[in-house]
Amino acid sequence: MIWLLLMACSLASRVEKADAAVRKGDLAQAEERYRSILDRSPEQLDALYGLGWVYHLDGDAGRAREYFKRCIRVSPEELRCVRGLGSVAMSEGNPGQARSYYDQALALQPDAPRVLSSMGLLLLSEGDEDGALSYLLRAGQLEPERGEHSYNLAEAYFRLGEYQQALDVIDAGLAKGATEQRFTGLMLELRALVLVRMTSGRVDPLDCQTTAPPVLAWLAAADLDLDRAQAIGVVLPNLPAARRQVHKRRSKITEKCPQE
Repeated sequence: MIWLLLMACSLASRVEKADAAVRKGDLAQAEERYRSILDRSPEQLDALYGLGWVYHLDGDAGRAREYFKRCIRVSPEELRCVRGLGSVAMSEGNPGQARSYYDQALALQPDAPRVLSSMGLLLLSEGDEDGALSYLLRAGQLEPERGEHSYNLAEAYFRLGEYQQALDVIDAGLAKGATEQRFTGLMLELRALVLVRMTSGRVDPLDCQTTAPPVLAWLAAADLDLDRAQAIGVVLPNLPAARRQVHKRRSKITEKCPQE
């Protein structure tokens, strides 16, 4: 009996270490740890789901689908893997199939926050802004501590051009101290992009002294956000592009209003 308990604790610890690698954005380490678990327990659900999500995040839709389907073969009502298949379908540009999977997942658990969030992003891609925000807000209400929901809601506002709302959501999410390092980094990265968009059209070449300094201050804040995101140590592939956007906007401003 004690031996079985020790085995269960050891497995839980190994799963948590693999999950932690995903939260950090270290997909190579996460893959290695999940595979180590599956070498001993080929039907371990957490590892099957986790490996599917690793491949999904890495852009390998085929392998992600394979592991999500293996997960469902082991447990046909495993909500996480049904959602995973929907996310893969979305990544492949197949919203109809994605909706089918999300509907299936919500039939299993109507208030599953991560499925609600995924459905919200799907509706946003289809132009249903009100429906999208309804789902995303509901997900955040059900799981307020999770950075993923804050990030998805902020991204929705960003896509809709509602930059102040996006900034407010990000700042609130960061203030909560989300434990998922990856989404903390993503929120900081998005915050910088929001600030860049908010500087558009705010500099008057005929009144540089008044209009340029506040905008340059925003861009300095955007640089700081990206520095903070990088310091977290998570993998953020779009970080260099975000830096270029900040620098490009600063260059345009200083061309209009040369700094003394």
